[in-house]
Amino acid sequence: MLSADQAICEMLERHTPVLTVPQIARSWFSCTHEPLKVAGRFVRRLAKHGVVQIASEMLHPELDVSEPLLSWEPTMDESPDLGRVAWRAKARFSEAPTRTVVARLAGKEPRRTTALIHDVMLAGVFLDYLRQDASVAERWRSERDFSPSELPRFGNRLPDAVLREENHEVLIDCIGSYDKRRLTQTFEAWKNFYFRFY
Repeated sequence: MLSADQAICEMLERHTPVLTVPQIARSWFSCTHEPLKVAGRFVRRLAKHGVVQIASEMLHPELDVSEPLLSWEPTMDESPDLGRVAWRAKARFSEAPTRTVVARLAGKEPRRTTALIHDVMLAGVFLDYLRQDASVAERWRSERDFSPSELPRFGNRLPDAVLREENHEVLIDCIGSYDKRRLTQTFEAWKNFYFRFY
């Protein structure tokens, strides 16, 4: 079993660009007396040793991504109500930003706020799958792993990740305040795949 620092570094290297201190607290230190304080000290120690870099960012509060906004299978007959999905996605962003400590591997370029919000959401999705089944770490392929030649396979719209499940792949995409037109374009590109919008 990997130690917490090994597991966190591997996750940042292979699965998601960032992790927040609350995510680290829930995933690795939930059994401690004060998970947030322990996780905060832990990432500061990693930063002191040059393993990660940390930053305090004003970000939207972490979203509940335990259930997808849309789960699609190519055998489904009825097209989803993408207008409603777009509305639900946008409605999640009504709260004011809060200060959030974010960790990324040392040497990685800082991300703009909208990209960070997306990355935190993706980390939440990955961690939720990982809590249910540790083998997800081996079955999850990040967008960073795709080559440009694979773009046409996905209708020229790369998903955030691909999760291998039994005899098929599931495209994973974290959607922000996307309008119906953008979701429709993605749906048309991916309707012959299994996919989940979060």
